[in-house]
Amino acid sequence: EKLLNAILVASIDHGVEAPSTTIARITASAGVPSSTAIANGIAAIGESHGGAAEPCAKLLQENIDHSAIEIVTEYKEKKKRIPGFGHKIYEVDPRTQALLKIAHSLGFHGKYVTLALEIQKELEDSSGKKLPLNIDGATAALMSELGFDYRLGKSLFIISRVVGIAAHVHDE
Repeated sequence: EKLLNAILVASIDHGVEAPSTTIARITASAGVPSSTAIANGIAAIGESHGGAAEPCAKLLQENIDHSAIEIVTEYKEKKKRIPGFGHKIYEVDPRTQALLKIAHSLGFHGKYVTLALEIQKELEDSSGKKLPLNIDGATAALMSELGFDYRLGKSLFIISRVVGIAAHVHDE
């Protein structure tokens, strides 16, 4: 319960520049009902914003017996980005750090978190760039530790983000 609550709290809001927040605020400024503005904000959640937990959790759950080197090499050969890693602002995502600290204190620093951190290290070693485990990647690893099916990744983000979007719509 404590870890799930921490995951949900970590994704509630990330400022007005987040696409879901911006869309919701713009919609609210047109004088529509709050439910319409919130729904429009949620509709902005996709693969590039809030949607990486699902494919990252799938990657972790389906490749738990593979090494980080194998995973990173396979993605590089296919010229595909590994979901859940990298952030346009952070070299180290503070939300991820807080979640991992909570997970560790609760005994949920297991095989999925370990693999995710190994992938992070391999990405940095092989590219020379900081591609940190971001909030979506941390959510993916932790929801996997909790036994959630990977297909619930986007839903967890949406459940959480509705709270933050509602506050922005009210403020607007």
